[in-house]
Amino acid sequence: MDTITEVLAPSTIRLYALKWAVFMKWCRLNGHDLESCPVSDILEFLQQRMDGGSMLSTLKVYVAAISAFHATVDGHSVGKHDLITRFLRGARRLRPPRPPTVPPWDLALVLEAL
Repeated sequence: MDTITEVLAPSTIRLYALKWAVFMKWCRLNGHDLESCPVSDILEFLQQRMDGGSMLSTLKVYVAAISAFHATVDGHSVGKHDLITRFLRGARRLRPPRPPTVPPWDLALVLEAL
């Protein structure tokens, strides 16, 4: 078995494939080169997703999926590129992660104690 190919869990592979498919469709519709488009195209894609309501966690999955399949840009993977990391920091500032809606305590344990 090749250990390197086992780095991602099957669920992660499926999630990346779904996000990559969205990016592929967007590239085709906009006439962009799928595997080697410039960072400006990727940023345009991410901005459209954000404008459409995607949260930071979703944007990060898009970046990870694109990084997994896209050629390096300026000697960096897409996810490590300075402009992409700056975009994600900006997205965090504009759309901070929401606090969990589920209380941190175990409801079953509390009810049992009562």
